[in-house]
Amino acid sequence: MAFSQIGFSAAYATFGASPTARVNTGLTYRLTYEGFRFAAQAQLGGYELGNAATSQYQFQIGGDFGKLSLDAIGGWAANAVTLSTYGAAALPAGYDPNAIVRATVGNHAGVMLLARYQWEKFRFFAGYVYALTDNPSNTSYPGGLPTIADGVIVPPGAVTTDAYVAPRIQNTVWTGARYAVLSNLNLSAGVYWKSQNTFLAAPAVCTGSGIYTSSSRCSGGRYSYSFMAAYRPLPRLEIYGGVMVSTVYGGMASGFQYNQNVDPTVGIRFQF
Repeated sequence: MAFSQIGFSAAYATFGASPTARVNTGLTYRLTYEGFRFAAQAQLGGYELGNAATSQYQFQIGGDFGKLSLDAIGGWAANAVTLSTYGAAALPAGYDPNAIVRATVGNHAGVMLLARYQWEKFRFFAGYVYALTDNPSNTSYPGGLPTIADGVIVPPGAVTTDAYVAPRIQNTVWTGARYAVLSNLNLSAGVYWKSQNTFLAAPAVCTGSGIYTSSSRCSGGRYSYSFMAAYRPLPRLEIYGGVMVSTVYGGMASGFQYNQNVDPTVGIRFQF
C-alpha cells in the first residue's frame, strides 16, 4: 500500500467516502462461470448497525479473455459519513473531547474500470475511477450521529449536510507494470493521476495557486509515481523496498505545508 496511490487510501474504492469501505451488515452474492464473474452487495441497516451510510449498493462484472482480464465495478452510497477532528474549532460543552468528531454527509456514486494483461514475464495494469458526490438525501440530524468507531460520536450541530451544493466530480487514472526478473524476484512501477472540479457554491470563487489555493473545494489534483522490488528467498518470507513520490496542486494541496512527498519504504513480511 505504501507504493500505490490507490492502495494508500480507501477513498478511491469507495468513490470518495473512506469509512464505507467496510459494510458491517450486508448481503453479498458471487458467481463465476467459464471465465466470467459477477458480484453484488447490498448493505442491510444503517448507522445503528455500525455502517457509515444509511444504504449502500455495489456490483461487479468481469471476465478473463486469454491473457486479458477486464472488470467493471459500480457503487452508490446514500448519506455516507466522512469524519474530521475539531481542529482549532471550539469544542461543545459537556462532551469528552476524545470521543467526539465532526461529520460531513453526502451521497456518493461512481464507476471503476480495471484491466490486466499478461505478456511473457510482464504483467500490465490500467484503471479508471469516476466518482460523484452531492448533498445527502437526508439533511436533518438534530441528535447528531454515531460512528463506526465504538464510543465515538458526532454531537448535535456537528453534521454538515450542504458541502456539495455544487457536486464534486473526481477522475482518477493509473497504469503500471510488473516484471518477473526471477521466479522469486519482481520489479513493479506505477503512475497515478487524480483530478477534481471546483465545487464551491456560488458566488464564491477560487483564488491563489499551488499549495496556497484558497479552498480545498477548488479544482486541483494529485499525481504520483512509484517503484517497488520484492524478493522472496523462502516461500513464506518476502523482503521488499521501494518509493512513492506524490505531488498535490490546486484544491487538493490546500492545507499542505509542502506540495510534494517522497515516501521510501523497506520491510520484511513473514506469512504464517
